[in-house]
Amino acid sequence: MKNRGWFILLALVLVALVAVWALRSPRPAPPAPPPAANAEGPAALGSKPAAPVAAGEEVSASRAAVATALEISDPRQRSREFGRVFQRLLARDFEDALVYLRQMRPGLDYDTALFLLLETLGRTDADRALGLARELATTRDQSAIYSAFFDRFAQENLSGAVQRLTAVPPGLGRDNALRALASVWVRIDAPAALVWAQGLPAGDRSSALESALTELALKDPLQVIDLAQKFLTGPGLERTVLNAVQKLSATDLQGAASLITLMPPGDTQTRAALGVARTLADKNPDAALAWISTLPRGGAQRLALNSALDSWASKDAAAAGSYVAQLPAGAARDAAADHYARIVGAHAPQTAITWAQALIGDSAKQAAFVTIGSAWAQHEPAAAAQWAATLPVGATQTGALTGAYSYWHQRDAGAAQTWLATVSLSAELKARLSNAR
Repeated sequence: MKNRGWFILLALVLVALVAVWALRSPRPAPPAPPPAANAEGPAALGSKPAAPVAAGEEVSASRAAVATALEISDPRQRSREFGRVFQRLLARDFEDALVYLRQMRPGLDYDTALFLLLETLGRTDADRALGLARELATTRDQSAIYSAFFDRFAQENLSGAVQRLTAVPPGLGRDNALRALASVWVRIDAPAALVWAQGLPAGDRSSALESALTELALKDPLQVIDLAQKFLTGPGLERTVLNAVQKLSATDLQGAASLITLMPPGDTQTRAALGVARTLADKNPDAALAWISTLPRGGAQRLALNSALDSWASKDAAAAGSYVAQLPAGAARDAAADHYARIVGAHAPQTAITWAQALIGDSAKQAAFVTIGSAWAQHEPAAAAQWAATLPVGATQTGALTGAYSYWHQRDAGAAQTWLATVSLSAELKARLSNAR
C-alpha cells in the first residue's frame, strides 16, 4: 500500500508538470478563413492561393500609399511617386491593382497606371494584355501601349507578333502596332519586311510601309524614294520622301539636289527643296542660288530662295541683301525683299531700314518697310511704332504702323493709347489703328 501511495503521488506530480508546460507553451494560430468570392470571377493570370494575413496587410498598405501619392499637389512629384507606389502594388497583387485601376478617374494618373499595368502583364501573358488593352486603352495617348507591345513582340518572335495583330482593333492602336512591328522587322530582314508590308490590306499597308521605309532611309534613301513614289500617296508619301531626302543630303547633297529637280512639281517637291536649299546655302550660297534657278518658277523657287536667305543672311547679311536688291523687278523680288527684311529687321532694324531705303521700285520698298515695322516691334514695339509714324503718309506708313502698333498695344495698352492720342496722324488712321488692335 505504501508503494502504491508513492506511485499515485508521482503520477499527480507528472500531471501537474504537463499542465504547467501546456499553459506556458505558445498556441498555434487558428486556420485562415477561406477567401471571399471574387466578383469578377477567376483570374486568368495572377491567380494564387489565399494570401496569408501578412501579405494582405502589405497590399492594403500599398493601396494606401497609392491613394496618398494621388493627393500630392505638385504634378511632377505626384507622377513620380504614384508610378513608384503603383508599381509596388502591381508586384504585391496584380489582380488587386487591376481592381484599383478600374475605380480610378480618367486622366494622366489613370494613363500612367494603365501603361504600367499593361506593360507588366504583357511580359507574362501577352494575350490577356492585348485583351485588356482592347477594353481599356481607348484614347490617343493610351493607344501608345501598342507601340511598346509590338516592338517587344517583334524582337522576341516575328511570326508570333504578326499573328497577334489580329487581336488589335482598327484605329490608332492598330496603326501603332503596325508601325512598331515594321520598324523592328526591317532592321532584321529588310527585303522580307517590305514584301510583308506591300502585301497587307490597303487599310494597313500605308502605316507599315511608311514605317519600314523610314527606317530603311538610314541605309538606302534612294531606294526609299523610289518605293515611296510607287506605293504611298498623300501625307505618308510626303513624310517618307522628305525624310529620305534629308538623309541623302547628309551624305550626297548634290545628289539630293539633282533628285529634287526630277520630282513632279507639287508640295512634296517644294518641301524637299527647302531643306536642300538651306543646306546648300550653308556651304556655298552661289551654288545654292544657281540650283534654285533650276526649280520650277513659282512657289517652289520662291520658298527655296527664302530658305537659302535664312542661312545666308545669318552669315553675311550685306551680301544677301545685295543679291535681293539686284533681282529683276517683280513678284519674286518683292517676296525676297519681304523675307530679307523680316530676317534682318528682327535683330538689326536700322541696317534693314538703310537697305530698304536704297531699293529701287516702290513695291519692293513698300514690302520691306511694312515687314520691318512688324519684325522690329516684336522686340521694341514703341520704337518701331514711332519710326513707322515718320514714314511718308500713304500705304507704306499705314502698313508698317499697323503691325508695330498692334504689338505695342498687346504689350502695354496704356502707353500705346497715350502715344496714339498725341501723335500727329490723321484721324482716319488713328481710328483704324484703334479698331485694328
